This record gives sequence, structure tokens and C-alpha cells, in this order.
Amino acid sequence: MKYNIVEMAGYVASLPHFTIGQFMRKYGLKYNDAAQLLETFEKAGIVGPFHGNKPREIWVKDINKAKQLITEYLNSIEVKDAEIFKSK
Repeated sequence: MKYNIVEMAGYVASLPHFTIGQFMRKYGLKYNDAAQLLETFEKAGIVGPFHGNKPREIWVKDINKAKQLITEYLNSIEVKDAEIFKSK
């Protein structure tokens, strides 16, 4: 099943904090896929940096702003299809 990264960014913005575990459970992702997405959201400025075993801080609480930021980030790295992550 494919998941849309822009919609995932909106989900992340709706959370009080972010952990890989909750993301894996919500979307049925494997750890490496969830970690790659988390890194993408960090580079886009949606979530804060890694701090040991603590949940990541959500920097962007507005769902539409998070979607805008991830879209701009994906465009900047020339990703043409936001549905690149698949759950196996």
C-alpha cells in the first residue's frame, strides 16, 4: 500500500509529540521506512532533532503549514511523486 508523504506530514502536525513507534503502528511501516520519513520531516522543519529516547518535538502544529513545508522540501530535492513510501 502506498502512503502520501504530504498527508503523513499533516498527521504528524496533529500530534502532541512524535515517535517512530507510533508512526510505525499508524501506517504499518517497518523501522527503516519510518526512520527515513522522520528524517525527511526533520529536514523539512516539521519536527525537531533527535534527543536520545525522548519523543521528538513537533515544531509545526498547523496541518496545512506542515503540508506546505513538506511539499516545498520535496520540490527542492526534486521528488516528483509524494507517494514513494510503501508498506510491505
